[in-house]
Formats: sequence, C-alpha cells, structure tokens
Amino acid sequence: MRILEIGDTDPSSGDTAPGTGVGTGVGGAALSKGGLGPDTGGAVPRATGPGATGILADRPTRRRAARAFRTGRRLPAVLTAAALAAAALLTATEVIGALAGHPPHLLPVSDLARLGRDTRWDDSLAVTAAGAAVAVGGLLILLGAVPGRSRTIPLATGDPRVVLGITRRGMRRCIAHAAASVDGVATTKIKIRRRRIRVRATSPLRDAGGLGGQVREAVGQCVGELAPLRPPRVRVTIRHREN
Repeated sequence: MRILEIGDTDPSSGDTAPGTGVGTGVGGAALSKGGLGPDTGGAVPRATGPGATGILADRPTRRRAARAFRTGRRLPAVLTAAALAAAALLTATEVIGALAGHPPHLLPVSDLARLGRDTRWDDSLAVTAAGAAVAVGGLLILLGAVPGRSRTIPLATGDPRVVLGITRRGMRRCIAHAAASVDGVATTKIKIRRRRIRVRATSPLRDAGGLGGQVREAVGQCVGELAPLRPPRVRVTIRHREN
C-alpha cells in the first residue's frame, strides 16, 4: 500500500506547507491508493467531502479504511524489545565469561541455581512468578491486537480503491476556522473524540442565545464537507467573556 502524506495547510488560504507540492485547503491529509477493495454497494446520500461523490461508506469500507490508517504500539514494542535485548546480553556475557574461566558475576548465578533446586512447582513463589509471566504476556498480546489511537481520521471518497484521511490537527484547524467565522465568536477550543466533536467558544456578546446554533451549523457544514466515515456528533458550548 502506497501512502502520500500531504502537509498541514491553512484552511483559510488553501496553501500547502513548503515542500509538499500539494494544496488541500483542509490540512494534514494522507492519501492511500490500493487500500480498498471492490465497492459493496448499499450507499445512501450524504454530504460531499474532499474527493467524495456524496455517499455514505458501508461497514466493510469503514473497516478497510481503519486498517489502512491503523497505528502501532511503538512505545510498548520498544520497551519490550529493549528489556529482552538487555536480558539476552547479560545472559550471553555471563555464559561466555564462565566458559572462558572468568565469570563477570553480573548475575547472581549461584543464588539463582540454588533457588531453582530448592523451589518446587507447587510453591507459592513458582505459582506467583508463573501468574506474573502469564499476565505480562496477556498484556503484550492485548497491546499488539488492539490498535492505538490513530492520528488520521478516514474520510469518505467516491473511489473504493482510495483511502483519504485528515489528521486530527488538520481537522481541528478546519473546525476552528469555521467556528471563528461566525460573527460574535472571539475564541474557540476544539476537542475531537472518536464519535464526538466538542466546540467551546467565547463571545463578548451578553445575549448569545442564537450564537450556539450558528456555530453548530457552521461546524456541521465543515464536517459535512470533510465527510468522515464515522459522522461525529457536534456539541457546542458558548461562554461570555468581556474583551
């Protein structure tokens, strides 16, 4: 699968970051060709997104797009590899030194050997150590099976062979620009969850009764144009603050 990364852009200008050579107008997009299989049909009308033809992706399409932008557990993998490498290095150093007649005594080999001879399988120490090993192994398997939080939000496209996504940073910038374009909004703060978008805006207006609806409409239009595969709910909170 080939992935083309597109740099962050300014939503208001549509210009791309230097060195990318592509302008998207939404920022932080990633394009992957060949990540989806044949179209399964069953589409229903929805808002048009970047490169989309106004269709709502079905469940297989959403799953394939999620796999295309799946993130790995890098930190647990690095920590596990480092721990195993350190244990292997210590063991190899101890064995080679003992064979050469000059044991480095990096590990308490005599104490470990005596503990192994004196400990039975039904002893509490052996059972506890076995349980800890099983728990750590199960945790590692779980971390490997469950993907981490993706930095890219899959978007709907009209081509089943194309996976289009936008970074969370780029989507926040686009939503913040849409919310700030509403008259009466001073500042905005955007939080994007898996199924929800939280917009917190401040306004110097004392009577901001209809401002929340205007911000919700502007943000909804922005999200509809982006057309994420999983349409999120939009929640808007307006707070009064003097200039």
